[in-house]
Parts: sequence; structure tokens; C-alpha cells
Amino acid sequence: MNTYQEPSPGDRATTIVPQIGRLVATGDLWEPYRLLDVNGVKVEPVSIYFRELQAAERSATTVRSYGMDLLRWFRFLWAIEVAWDRAARTLAGKKSVEVVYVITSLASTQASPAQIAAWVQGHWGIENKLHWVRDVVYDEDRPSVRTGQAPRVMAILRSTAISVLRLTGASSIAAGTRHHARDPARPVQLLLTC
Repeated sequence: MNTYQEPSPGDRATTIVPQIGRLVATGDLWEPYRLLDVNGVKVEPVSIYFRELQAAERSATTVRSYGMDLLRWFRFLWAIEVAWDRAARTLAGKKSVEVVYVITSLASTQASPAQIAAWVQGHWGIENKLHWVRDVVYDEDRPSVRTGQAPRVMAILRSTAISVLRLTGASSIAAGTRHHARDPARPVQLLLTC
């Protein structure tokens, strides 16, 4: 007796995500990993993104980590038959359009498009205000301390610095960090006045 039922369009919880596509190590210093689609063809937008990570001096393990996340995401999109390659960017002043697909377990009657947009913007607000600052300003992907409790202590110090600078109204965490790094008395004075 066959009990399988096709999931309704609003119910993706029962979707089976096939293990298709793959992330391959190339052994090439300039392109350490390559994402391949269902047919074994290189996914060019991902390769461009990987090159941008390499240009920003991100490690091969960081590229691999992003690659694995993208592979999982693409597998899901391929499973639900959503085209993933509709995002574009602005180059040389030419306008581009970005299409964002949001996957949620809520039915369309439970969340309005405005609510979903607010959730997405909230997510990117966190990404831009915290994770980007930690990755770019404080270069967390390339830690200088790796043993014992030192990495945890450094993460706490970075988080404290970001929080204090935000509390004092710094418009740029990078500029605020440079400003306080020039004079050892400034960070102490800042902490005493917060």
C-alpha cells in the first residue's frame, strides 16, 4: 500500500532534498573550491563570489564553509524548483534587480509580504551591523590567537568594543576603532563614561 502524498504548495516541511550538485576541492590556490550544479557544470555566480572572497584574503576554509552553505541552499531551491540565478548587481553604473526568495513554514494567510520583508531586513541588519563588522573590521576569519581561552576572550573584547562604540553613537566602527587606537587613554576614558 502506497501512503505517500505529494506535499501541498504551502507545506515544504515534507520536501525531500536530493543530494545533487557538489562542492569540489580543486587543488588550485586561486580557486580552491568549485560548486557544480546537477549536471556537473560550474555555477559561475558562485565562482565569482569565491573570487571576491579570495580577493578579500579569506582563507580556503572560509571559502569551503560558504560553499557548503550555498550547496545546501541550492539543493533546497533545486528540490522546490525555484530558479536561484535571478540575482544581479550594479556594475559600471548599470542598475540591477535582486530577486529574493523567502522560505517560511507559515501559510500566506499567516504573514503579510510586509511582515516577511521586515523579517528579512532584520536578518540583514544583524548581518551588516555585526557579522560584517566582525569579519571585515576585526578580521575574525584570520585569528592571531588560537589556543586556550584566548580566542573566546578576544571575541568578548571585540563584542564589547562594538557595543561601546555603538552606544556612544559612532557612525563607523572602523573609524571609531582607529580613533581610539591612536591614544591608549581614549578607550579607558570611553569605558569610564559609558
